[in-house]
Amino acid sequence: MNYQFATLIIKIGSLFANCDGEYDNREKKFVENFITSLKEEMHFNEEQISMLLSMSNRTFTYEDVILDTKNMLLNFDEETRPQVNDVIQKFVSELIAIDGRYADEEIALQKKWNKSLGIR
Repeated sequence: MNYQFATLIIKIGSLFANCDGEYDNREKKFVENFITSLKEEMHFNEEQISMLLSMSNRTFTYEDVILDTKNMLLNFDEETRPQVNDVIQKFVSELIAIDGRYADEEIALQKKWNKSLGIR
């Protein structure tokens, strides 16, 4: 995972974590742990980690994040694209489940997201 893909994942995380109007502490911790794991696994430097942590506290519009996602997916060949999409889907699924409840807004956003990306 490169830094550009990591920033996209954080934007997606922020979008989904904030969609129900409450950025739950468990969701926040999940995203922070993900970022910390990148430092260790991907050898991101302190500045990159700091930027990702800062980004995780911002809000992003659906339109911007879905456009960024579609553009990112175009960088992968047709064989790799489903695997990348699986990584994104796994991250989203784990994030929205972390607080022990599925808000209607989270479910609606996930359906809209999947439809926009052609996922069933």
